[in-house]
Amino acid sequence: MKASLRASPLFQPVCLLMQEKREWSGTAKQFKELLSNQFPDAFAKWYRAPSKFVDELKRIAPELQQEGVEVRIPPEAILFTLKRMKTNTTS
Repeated sequence: MKASLRASPLFQPVCLLMQEKREWSGTAKQFKELLSNQFPDAFAKWYRAPSKFVDELKRIAPELQQEGVEVRIPPEAILFTLKRMKTNTTS
């Protein structure tokens, strides 16, 4: 199951996006536009409906959390948030 979550078309782009940003909030439409603009080749033939992007994001949220990306999608909310979590870097 873990490998299939990482194979999602959203997994790598979201991880890369959150390396650049500490936090992002917006609507499903804004999320789709952001990813489509940042990674045009990856999403040129993917879903048109912004809600499909959010559905996939919800599905891979546990694996994103393992990579330090917190996904907050409140039920019935218009806005949702992606946030880079603090990591312990003790050596």
